[in-house]
Amino acid sequence: MKDLVIIGAGGLGREALRLALDIIRRKPETPWRVKGFITDIPGDFYEKNTHGYDIIGTIKDHEISDNNVYVFAIADIPFKKRITSEFLDKGAEFINLVSPNAGIADSAELGVGNIIQNGTRISTDVKIGSFNLFNAYTTIGHDAVIGSYTTVCPACAISGYVTVGDGVFLGSHVVLCPHVKVGAYSRVGAGSVVIKKVKENTLVMGNPAKRVDF
Repeated sequence: MKDLVIIGAGGLGREALRLALDIIRRKPETPWRVKGFITDIPGDFYEKNTHGYDIIGTIKDHEISDNNVYVFAIADIPFKKRITSEFLDKGAEFINLVSPNAGIADSAELGVGNIIQNGTRISTDVKIGSFNLFNAYTTIGHDAVIGSYTTVCPACAISGYVTVGDGVFLGSHVVLCPHVKVGAYSRVGAGSVVIKKVKENTLVMGNPAKRVDF
């Protein structure tokens, strides 16, 4: 039995805890148990309700152990990339945290460190990278390809043959139409319907989604 260490004790960290406990409750054979949180945010040590699980130390001082498995639960993409790379280089094992109520086709391929929330459906022959967050009730159609470090907010509809690059942010209720490509580090505003290619590092919003400059 290994110990699960949750990296981050903010809102996403506490959501990861809830998901982990739900997995254990529904699947008693789960090969890990929750150990606690690590965080570098001072306020987390004093202000956050961590629901009975301790903050056991800081990220910067944490020593990787073969007895631990990890999930990264902080939304900041550059920080996520840096810390997960450092931990992987030291031999850390990251797990996919998948809700028992998610549906994933046997032919789908997933990397490591993904968080997949309640009600998400991943169809056949989908390819997904690592360290993505898929919030509740998102659907991913057949043959879609999704990179790494992407955040998908609740109730998004990613159609078949869609390609999503690394570090993309999809707001709630976004629709990506079939065959659309969304470039790396782009952002799509909540409720948008994307019908054509989105270039890298671009913000689009609306129905149909169009580029927005701030």
